[in-house]
Amino acid sequence: MDEPTVDRKGVAPIKPELDEVNALNSRDQFASVLAKLGKLGISGVFRFSSQPDFGDSSMNIAVIDQGGLSLPDRDYYIKADAASVSIRAKYEQHLTNMFNLLAGAMNTTWDSKAKAAAILKFEMALAQASMDRAARRNPDTRNHPMTVKDLPGLTPDFQWNVFFSVKRPRLFRKSTSGTQSSSNSSQAYWARPASTISKHI
Repeated sequence: MDEPTVDRKGVAPIKPELDEVNALNSRDQFASVLAKLGKLGISGVFRFSSQPDFGDSSMNIAVIDQGGLSLPDRDYYIKADAASVSIRAKYEQHLTNMFNLLAGAMNTTWDSKAKAAAILKFEMALAQASMDRAARRNPDTRNHPMTVKDLPGLTPDFQWNVFFSVKRPRLFRKSTSGTQSSSNSSQAYWARPASTISKHI
């Protein structure tokens, strides 16, 4: 790795993405930015990908799955034992450190601790809505086929049409009814992030 060049460039390579996130002020923009970040491999509050159909392994379908967690598993956010509490504290401090570095690189100031606390609070809400590993071992808990037209019923305030117009996936097949098919991994997951996001956008 050419560390001197990396240090010299600083945040310049990701400045366009940072500016776009900072300028968010509508739900249409939120869906658009999530799609753009997804193209860079950043999944945001949910994962969108493809995998073999649960009922027909010869066919790939689009899959929308729970996501948005930085720590390895939901239990890191939920467990109350001393080790888990310590990990969350260290993660929050790490976020604070990253925001301090970013502020310095952008020649600005902000409350890094408050930003870190907000991120941890949001991720904890996602974790509480997420299925645990044991539940996910059962394919039936993750197989909820639906069409693209069904998705607004999961999250009425999320602009799926904007997301797909930017994402432009090649993952969909045409079913016999002529509607595009996808699978939602967890219907219960969506209420919590949808409610949280709606309060802020």
